[in-house]
Amino acid sequence: MPGGTLAAQPVRSVNALFAEPGSEAARRSSGVCSPSYPTRHVHQIWGRRDAAGLSLDPGSSQSTHSRRQNRSKQCRVVCEGREPPRLRQFAMATGHERVIMRTGSGMVAGGSFYRRPSLERGLLPDEDLSRMEALYIADADTEPARKAAIPWRPVLVNVLTACLASFLFGFHVGVVNGPLEYIARDLGFAGSNVLKGAVVSATLAGAFLGSIGGGSMADAFGRRRTFQLNAVPLLVGAATSAAAQSVGPMIAGRFMVGLGLGIATAVLPLYISEISPSAYRGTMGSLNQLTGCAGILVALLLSLPLRSNPSWWRTMFWSACVPAAALAAGMARAAESPRWLYQRGRIAEAERTLGVLWGPAAVSDAMAGLKATAQEAAGGKEATWRDLASPRYAKVVAIGCAMFALQQLSGINAIFYFSSTVFRNAGVQSQFLANVGLGVVNLAGAVLALFLMDRWGRRKALRLSYTGMAACLLLSAAAMTLPVLRPWAGPLSVAATLGYVLAFCLGAGPVPALLLPEMFPQRIRSRALAACMACHWVFNFGIGLYFLEVVRLVGLPAVYAGFAGVALLTVAFSQRCIIETQGKSLEEIERMLGTGGAH
Repeated sequence: MPGGTLAAQPVRSVNALFAEPGSEAARRSSGVCSPSYPTRHVHQIWGRRDAAGLSLDPGSSQSTHSRRQNRSKQCRVVCEGREPPRLRQFAMATGHERVIMRTGSGMVAGGSFYRRPSLERGLLPDEDLSRMEALYIADADTEPARKAAIPWRPVLVNVLTACLASFLFGFHVGVVNGPLEYIARDLGFAGSNVLKGAVVSATLAGAFLGSIGGGSMADAFGRRRTFQLNAVPLLVGAATSAAAQSVGPMIAGRFMVGLGLGIATAVLPLYISEISPSAYRGTMGSLNQLTGCAGILVALLLSLPLRSNPSWWRTMFWSACVPAAALAAGMARAAESPRWLYQRGRIAEAERTLGVLWGPAAVSDAMAGLKATAQEAAGGKEATWRDLASPRYAKVVAIGCAMFALQQLSGINAIFYFSSTVFRNAGVQSQFLANVGLGVVNLAGAVLALFLMDRWGRRKALRLSYTGMAACLLLSAAAMTLPVLRPWAGPLSVAATLGYVLAFCLGAGPVPALLLPEMFPQRIRSRALAACMACHWVFNFGIGLYFLEVVRLVGLPAVYAGFAGVALLTVAFSQRCIIETQGKSLEEIERMLGTGGAH
């Protein structure tokens, strides 16, 4: 680092560091005083003072403070540590104007974002190096400032394998969008909106039941084995739908597929959160959304031959068997959740798995976190469904259920299930191209979310996402209603729908499945997530079953206005009820919420 650095040494306090006359720390100090509270970890700090001055250490003299104050006027601040919120608080308390923070894993968080190699070049130009002097701040509870970076590749391989379940969810959402009219004609229910809705919603009804059992299966058999088991209904259901000769077997096959999807969607966020380190848990969690978007796009592209071959929809359903088989085979070699292994008393296996996933250097800290959580929960009974309604957990579970209910009531799956119908009603000529554009934007938004999720934070992503969704819905409703916009109703509806999907992908899509496993304590995590996913599927089922009938009764613009109202309500809900979990370990979040421990 520029200007030289000191070796990180544990000391009792900042005052003790300054109290040694002639010490290396005193000679090289930039004069930054500690705030009135101790820092928890070692941090390396370059300080720049503004007009507000610096906070005084308890017991430090005014003359000492003035001397340090004068020496720090020309410096800038860089904080390295594992707690960005505390570092930000430290910098504000000491009057610093700008903070760049790098977490122990090498990720960057704070008011400005710089990758580590660019710090010297971008933040500390050569002409300023002579003014940079280092100071180490520490207390008795100290750790080295430089933590070994956690490798991301082993975690990524396991997450992508598990995300085949999310890909299948997206595929089965999109697989009936384009072919629905062809399926209805082949199977003899072309004139029934109710049966069309039943074909769409049968998957959602099965998913509701699957999500209720998914949490218990994940606790009983482990996360990895549960993925393998849910591949069975995914395979059988897809084959049944492909071979259907009437509407009954089609609905039955869709229901079986739903069972598998419900189990998978209850376990997937849990698995990702438990094997991913906090530094890039947001990015890994966004892969859930990304692979789901990829599944939708593949289904839309696969429907291209339908115009020349009306029976092509059967091939589309048969093709869903391939990723289902790959999921079963891939999870046979994937890593089990270290938290589940530790919870089951398989301590040595949990330690080995952490070494494979996070690298040997991170094992001791991770095991200490698991041990602390286990000690807090020691003596408690295994969680039951009734515990979710107890005063200790009811609020956080209610927030989780509300997040998924509001997500569905903002209209996202109505757009994906019935986009062809919506575009036709808006006067769009090429519905196929519009649907493909929808899938491409959906995938692009999910890719963009990978880079933004660990920078924006969860709450900010939700607020911006739902605000953008509401604006696009209102624009689409206006284009179909106002006479002055009617000549451009088609292009405006397509543009607004694409904007809506992009906004959804940047927050409303990935955040709930990422945030809820972070918020729920270990004791109830699997069951609470299953309950929230069940709530998700109930509202998803209702939207899929009744959307076309409601549009027929009140019109599409009124329905879109209702969705926009829900989106705006969710902005206020996110501001008031959602906590920020970015950069915190699952154990830290649990202690912050006060929901851990025995019960």
